[in-house]
Amino acid sequence: MDDAVARDGCYSASTDVKAASGSDYGPDYYETYGRLGSGSYSRDNPFWLELFGRVADEIIRRLGPCNVLDVGCAKGFLVESLRDRGVEAYGFDISEYAISKVRDDIRPYCWVSSAREGIQRHYELIICIEVCEHLAEEEANEAVRQMTSHADTVLFSSTPTDFTEATHVNVRPIIDWLRLFGQFSFTPDEAFDAGFVAPQAMLLRRAPTPPSDQALCRFASLKNRAVVVAELNLREAAAFRRELDAMYNSRKWRILDFFGRLRGHIKYPITQIMEALRNLGERLRK
Repeated sequence: MDDAVARDGCYSASTDVKAASGSDYGPDYYETYGRLGSGSYSRDNPFWLELFGRVADEIIRRLGPCNVLDVGCAKGFLVESLRDRGVEAYGFDISEYAISKVRDDIRPYCWVSSAREGIQRHYELIICIEVCEHLAEEEANEAVRQMTSHADTVLFSSTPTDFTEATHVNVRPIIDWLRLFGQFSFTPDEAFDAGFVAPQAMLLRRAPTPPSDQALCRFASLKNRAVVVAELNLREAAAFRRELDAMYNSRKWRILDFFGRLRGHIKYPITQIMEALRNLGERLRK
């Protein structure tokens, strides 16, 4: 991690890295999106619409917002999922390519803009999922200021560990984001489990007074633990898939598979022969 510096026991991308622009998020980016085996970020891949459909269901069931803004909406999958369920949802993204791929009937509710200047009105809920790690630190700070100025509730998620993607120029510890939101008197809702979005996701609400740093550190510790557990589960699942692949590709498995299929082909004719012999015996006895 040559471009990272230690901070609060975690790592954060250094601030001299140039943030990606809208042109960096074209067809190539979305075709290679999904490093966890989820495939390209397109409507042709059912994974994404199913995922955002579940997220929309949880948002509606647990928060019931009348209007929502999705900051960094990409191709508008969450916006359309919310609108299909009757929620007045909007979204914007820095990528002209992504907005051009928004579903035709949803496109009037999505626009091209940056996270630091795209919010023009108040919303009941603002959502920002895995966006701020793509922004330079100053831009991310302004994006948070914008969000907290235009909503009383923010559903927020930003990876604290993924340094592998080239556009992740501002990966920061969870406590950093909590302290930043705290400057605007936003505190995490400890009773709200936002794990349906991501293990690091959190719901932040406007509070009468800024939260104490002790409370923020305690909450960050819980989120860090959830991130570690999720990553361990992913590694175990990946290791299991590798073991299965190795087994299926082994010579012994191929031999067992061959004889298993051969047995299936032989068993049926023998069964027919035995049935025919039983029928013949019954006729002879008569």
